[in-house]
Amino acid sequence: GEVTVVDEWQPATSSRATVNDLHSEYSNIFRHGNRNAASHLWSTFLLERAYQMTLEQLIMFFTGFCVVSGSPIRPSDYNRYRLTLPRVGKNDGKQHFTSAYMHYCCWPCVCDTQDYIKIDTVKAKSIDGIERTLHVAVIGNPCDNPDELHAPFHQSYGFKRETSIADSA
Repeated sequence: GEVTVVDEWQPATSSRATVNDLHSEYSNIFRHGNRNAASHLWSTFLLERAYQMTLEQLIMFFTGFCVVSGSPIRPSDYNRYRLTLPRVGKNDGKQHFTSAYMHYCCWPCVCDTQDYIKIDTVKAKSIDGIERTLHVAVIGNPCDNPDELHAPFHQSYGFKRETSIADSA
């Protein structure tokens, strides 16, 4: 895979780095201030800098935001859940699963993970020069099936009982 070269990120090489360092980048990652359902932007920020840090640091930074909502969080045993999720298709006619620990801001995001998220892989090279295959949580590309954007679903909060993704946007 091709590595995107970005400016050096000081926390990537610091032995004292914490998820707070990632949270400090909020305004750089979310240029319009809205991180709702945009955890992929946290992921992009980290994966673009993976070559600057150890695998352990990369994993630590990935615990600093909710997988679903993108909310900044402080990882703890109270917001960590072990889930077994389906993998993105292998085309062998069988469903394959992967178990992993993920951190969440609230329990509805755990439910959304079980309903919508699958596990895929991405290659990332860390500071030691070794390229590794990492398991990542993905929802897929909603533009692959644009008609699905208009499919009704039950809203779990607010005043509406049924809506569509297109209505929510």
